[in-house]
Amino acid sequence: MNSETELFLITKSFIPTHNSSKSVNSVFKFITTLITVKTDPKQIYNCLLVGASIGTLQRSVLNIMTGILNHYFPQIKYSYNRQFNYITILNYKIYLIGFSNITTSKIILGPILLFVYIDKVNLAVKEGFEVILDRMSLKESKLIASMNPTNPSHWIYEEFIDREELKDILTQLAFLIN
Repeated sequence: MNSETELFLITKSFIPTHNSSKSVNSVFKFITTLITVKTDPKQIYNCLLVGASIGTLQRSVLNIMTGILNHYFPQIKYSYNRQFNYITILNYKIYLIGFSNITTSKIILGPILLFVYIDKVNLAVKEGFEVILDRMSLKESKLIASMNPTNPSHWIYEEFIDREELKDILTQLAFLIN
């Protein structure tokens, strides 16, 4: 990950609904990132949706994503290739992958990734997370991740969230319900 890559984490949601505001807001941020970052429209960019499993991503993240696209951005066409597990939005090919396949997937080990969304990043294996960051070498690369509260000594806190030198590139939103 280069020093200009933005790391965006949405954390600490305690909303007991099927689709928490954490999930909806982080997916909305991912979609608006796709729409607003200026890229060459003639080039296809590789992106990634990562979660516990492809099934989990389909049931939660993709349902939210297609709902947002249909409601707020009906002019944007998208398609989902179930055979190869990717969704195409604009000039982005967004692959779906489960945590268990991160370090061995040719999807991740091959191309440079422009945008990545990780659902519940605190459940990911640190080595897999690092593989993803290594593939995000473009100046415009952005990672958006959601997570639920976890132990403050978890690697995601110690190596990313709480590191002073990353404060300039890290945006953190917290959702608390009283």
